[in-house]
Amino acid sequence: MKILDNIKQNREAWHSLRKHKITSSNVATICGLNPFKSEFELWCEWTDKKQDVFTGNAYTDLGQALEPVVAKWYGERHNVEVIEANALYQDEEYPFLLASPDYLLPDGSPLEIKTGSYRQSQKWELGKAPTEYLLQVQLQLRVLDKSDGVLTAYLGDLEHLPEVPVRYNSELFDLILERAQGFMEKVIKDIPPDPRPSDHQLLSRALPRHEGEVLTLEGEKNESALIAINRLKNIHGLEKELRSKLAGYEEERKGLENQIKLLLGTATTGILSDGREINVKRVNVKEQMRKAYSFERLTY
Repeated sequence: MKILDNIKQNREAWHSLRKHKITSSNVATICGLNPFKSEFELWCEWTDKKQDVFTGNAYTDLGQALEPVVAKWYGERHNVEVIEANALYQDEEYPFLLASPDYLLPDGSPLEIKTGSYRQSQKWELGKAPTEYLLQVQLQLRVLDKSDGVLTAYLGDLEHLPEVPVRYNSELFDLILERAQGFMEKVIKDIPPDPRPSDHQLLSRALPRHEGEVLTLEGEKNESALIAINRLKNIHGLEKELRSKLAGYEEERKGLENQIKLLLGTATTGILSDGREINVKRVNVKEQMRKAYSFERLTY
């Protein structure tokens, strides 16, 4: 069901209608599969603990500029008319699910377009596509009530333009729906999802400490804390053991290198019986606030 037409000229209405809704742009985040944003960060934005200040960058600007060109290429390759969607759609059964596909094929199916560099081409090999993009199209198919869609991309190579057909999967949608409903419940009840390791700075800003406050953990919080603490103790023990082993290896390495340097005498290169070379290079180091020093680097 279309709820807003001509979104390019109605950006404020588009942003307003999308607020606190699960869209194709954040579905991968609530599923924990967005490499650039965690579910915890999205929760902080929805609960006003953090502002979403991202308004785009050079890469997103380039992507928007290239999308019409890539759509045109797709239409020419398949001899079909590709139509810019420029609209916001809402699922009839679940009104909190929205989608605004890039383009539509003649039968109204979504054509989702991505752009990137050749470094990302490996993720598109053998008819595959990044999981976060596949989830986007799955949600679009559900909202548009279509069975098939297409993901295509320009990755800096005109000879290889990946095309990945995407078929609607009801079981996958059920998983998406479960995650979406769970996320929205966490927002309503102000229950944070588990943060990623990279969320440490955001966590300290979103939940500032109150000096002197004491909290007695009970129920699920207590159980979760016990599991985490016990695992941390195990990890600390493993780290201590590994550090001790590494220190021993480091001492052994230095001793063996000194033994080889002594065997070479004043030579800078040594030739072994199997043809391999050993080289010793004098390295001079100059650092501010420290005396200049030098050492011999052994390569083999």
